[in-house]
Amino acid sequence: LFLQVQNEDDERLADRLKVVQDKITAISDLHEILMEKARMNDVDLFSYLKAVSTKLSFSAEYNGKVDILGDNVKIATEAAPYIGIVLNELMTNSLKHAWEQRECEKEIIIEINELSDKLIFHYSDNGQGYDKKQIDQGLGTKLLDMLMLQQLRAKIVNCNKHPNCQCYELGKEVLLP
Repeated sequence: LFLQVQNEDDERLADRLKVVQDKITAISDLHEILMEKARMNDVDLFSYLKAVSTKLSFSAEYNGKVDILGDNVKIATEAAPYIGIVLNELMTNSLKHAWEQRECEKEIIIEINELSDKLIFHYSDNGQGYDKKQIDQGLGTKLLDMLMLQQLRAKIVNCNKHPNCQCYELGKEVLLP
């Protein structure tokens, strides 16, 4: 794909191929991180999210802050790749769109909290924001829905902490005692 992108004359096609290339690279990177962090059947979610966000920040040359807050939670190894891909998609969306028309100190906040057998996953940035009703159902939105709502059986949670946030409640099946 890298060679195809470099040799493609059609700029629109090259851009689309680059997006596919980035997604494949992200999944490969997530797998590598997961193999480093995973033990027998659990993953330390806090350190995993830190590793994923650091790797993506570096590869995207992001020069803002990424704060990871919350509880030190162990999750099932099977759930980790899905959460990693979700974080990758959310951060990629922020990096592409959040600060297009707004100059400020860039900040992404990821918060994880365990509340009575549930995991709350909260993601936000301090970018310009968007109207969720105006977002088209592109590949990224479909991917988020498929992974969070279908694969992990999460529920969308309304959040008033930040204007630009996405918040999910995941069930106890992703948590480990």
